[in-house]
Amino acid sequence: LAEEGCLFLVVSGGEALCRKDFFAIAEYARAQGFALRIMTNATLIDPSSAGRIASLHPLAVEVSIYGASGRTHDAVTGVPGSFEATVRAVSALRRAQAAVVFKLILMRGNTGEYGAVRILAERLGCGLLFDFTLVKTIAGDQHPLQLRLHQEEITDFFLRQGIPVEPPDRLGREHGWRAD
Repeated sequence: LAEEGCLFLVVSGGEALCRKDFFAIAEYARAQGFALRIMTNATLIDPSSAGRIASLHPLAVEVSIYGASGRTHDAVTGVPGSFEATVRAVSALRRAQAAVVFKLILMRGNTGEYGAVRILAERLGCGLLFDFTLVKTIAGDQHPLQLRLHQEEITDFFLRQGIPVEPPDRLGREHGWRAD
């Protein structure tokens, strides 16, 4: 990739830190001059690994978050305590001076927490990106699709945030996407 002129490398997964050779791969990528982005749920990051990640100087550590509370976040992940583990890891990353961006998938059950997630991101010194894209699982389970917002719900979300949008009947056609 370096020989072909690739500038950016995104390390993702599943969960990238599940790989025992994660740091070897990431360190090699940085040695090759790649601008690195790491996508993670952060639950495997402790203060020591946070320091190692920060020493890689990634453009960003992009951390999945599904709500501003353990109840909401853990309901989506299906892992009790995952919200606390994520926040603890993000705090460790920020103490190590890593750039962190929360990535929030807005879906049924968490849009009401968007403002609180923004406040949490600001409090922790993180950026925040949001998206509405949900897909079936790798195993083909379509259950996540039941949580997708319909086009009208997305429009309502934007309007509640004070963001002007095109009328729903034109939005999907002009922008090439559908939420329902």
